[in-house]
Amino acid sequence: MASESPKWIALVLSLIAIVVSGLSWWESHRNRIIAEGVNRPILVVDSVTSDWKITGLVASKDIWGSFEVTTRNTGKVTALLTNHDATAKIEPGSQHCEILQQVSELEPTVDIASGTTFRFGQSIRLSPECKEGKFRLLLTIELKYRDATSGQEYSSVDLKEFTQPLKHG
Repeated sequence: MASESPKWIALVLSLIAIVVSGLSWWESHRNRIIAEGVNRPILVVDSVTSDWKITGLVASKDIWGSFEVTTRNTGKVTALLTNHDATAKIEPGSQHCEILQQVSELEPTVDIASGTTFRFGQSIRLSPECKEGKFRLLLTIELKYRDATSGQEYSSVDLKEFTQPLKHG
């Protein structure tokens, strides 16, 4: 009986070691998940600037506008911007004013390091009926990006509203 006592002690100590090891793995796994949530890229729209003018002959004056969207990575790691889009809509109630054409400046995947910015543009052609004065635009900006380290995908959508005065040029 005395010889069986050390076997039970060894068995109990082994089971305690397995439980401690399992709890240690569980804690490190949870910490890794929390760290991934904190140490990730976060792309935000920093600013949007626009310029509008009437161009062309007197009979067929086109209205061209352009937006420049500046995004900033406020996260802690590099973001791989895989898709960016700015879509304009004229606010309902603008009589006979419509968007005729939208042209985006498309670029391949762009690396945006932590704390840096990236700019992209959008050109829009409006119908001549919009020249009556001010009109309101709603700009939807969609960003799709990945964490450069883990490959986790993220997206963000931002809305901007503009009342545009026209310049004759």
